[in-house]
Amino acid sequence: MGKFIDLSGQVFGRLTVISRIPNKKPGVTLWRCLCSCGKETQTSTSSLRQGLCRSCGCLHIEAARKQGLASIVHGETRTRLYRIWSNMKTRCYNKQNEDYARWGARGISICDEWEKDFVAFRTWALEHGYKPGLSIDRIDNDKGYCPENCRWATPLEQANNTRKTRMITYNGRTLSLHGWARFYHVDPTTLFYRLKKHTPQEVFSAEDAKLSA
Repeated sequence: MGKFIDLSGQVFGRLTVISRIPNKKPGVTLWRCLCSCGKETQTSTSSLRQGLCRSCGCLHIEAARKQGLASIVHGETRTRLYRIWSNMKTRCYNKQNEDYARWGARGISICDEWEKDFVAFRTWALEHGYKPGLSIDRIDNDKGYCPENCRWATPLEQANNTRKTRMITYNGRTLSLHGWARFYHVDPTTLFYRLKKHTPQEVFSAEDAKLSA
């Protein structure tokens, strides 16, 4: 193993290294950095020393704006990340969308940076753990979409987060999502997705019908 090199105080592009972050992954050293634009970000030793990370993401955004967003987005409209961004906007702002009642109508919105700029959202996603199979999850379900309140989570993690904050009432009984999953002997993740598309009345009456069949 090579000798540890303290990068604190060193400058890489627009980033000034502030301090080391406790390792979560063996063999990877992470650093907390301050960008010249005023924002903080986290990145690894290799990303800094190889020039892979030179800002908090603002360099990508500026480049996109100089070239025109279309030139950056072109070719990405069919990517999963673009669909996530587009669907996020639709359920928050399109009153005709079937999911609007559970998002936009509740006051759930998107921060200006993400709403107006796919490149900004994509940059945050790639720098904060996005990978296929994960979905964007709001840490506090009563707050909107912004870097401080979002993470990438598995479907089960999303279901767990939902069941902590959401109680569901049906036929006079109130249980958590996990409680209803146990009651009907249904996988919590499966139930989570059904309740995203249908009302509790529709979902649970269908389960009742199965039980009585």
